[in-house]
Amino acid sequence: MNDKNLLLYGLIGYVLYKIFTEEKETSGIGEMTGLGAAGIPRRGKPKTEEERMATHMARFGNTELPPRGTGLRRRFRGF
Repeated sequence: MNDKNLLLYGLIGYVLYKIFTEEKETSGIGEMTGLGAAGIPRRGKPKTEEERMATHMARFGNTELPPRGTGLRRRFRGF
């Protein structure tokens, strides 16, 4: 293997490493957070009250936050 190929493979490996290890921001007003948002599952860490309020405001435009879990029941009613 010559030096050009080694350099090319090293560069490709470095770029792939950076892409897959980059941390993505998932919190903010109007930004969706949760399972699959920005490609990052929550893995047992539920949304904070602030994240719940931001998501609710973005979707429904009011500040009346329902109890936890009611959105799942409403979303998956057909199952």
